Order: sequence, then C-alpha cells, then structure tokens
Amino acid sequence: MLIGSAAVLKQDHRYLFEIQKPAKWNPLPDGSLSIGLGCIGGHIEAGEDPRETLQREALEEIGCPLALTPVATPFSVAP
Repeated sequence: MLIGSAAVLKQDHRYLFEIQKPAKWNPLPDGSLSIGLGCIGGHIEAGEDPRETLQREALEEIGCPLALTPVATPFSVAP
C-alpha cells in the first residue's frame, strides 16, 4: 500500500494545479492531447508526518513552502 499526502492549493479565490509529467499525457483519437492536472504531494517517507511531506514536496515541485490550513477531516482515496 502506498501512503501519501496531497494539498489542494488555493490563492485568493483561485485553485492552483500542477501539470502532470509528459509521460502521463494521453493522445486522443481526434489527434488532440489530454494533459492531466494534479495536486502538490507525494509519498510519506519514513519518519515524516503528512504536513512535513507536503512541505518537502512543495519545495521539490514548486520551489516554495506552503501556508497550510488544516482540514476538518483527513480522507483517503482508493484507486
């Protein structure tokens, strides 16, 4: 089982997403390209808690720390 942590980014009244890596892009039958969007996050490394994971991933993926707002209830997503 993979355990990770992810954040939905919001700046002012806008939500911000990251464009997925080109390896995850899919060509469509009409010749166009489907490019996915995702959240900042990744797998939790040994000794990290979910908030530490988000800060590490934010620095790796977008180059800056996050101002995190706690959610009322954490949740999980099954594939």
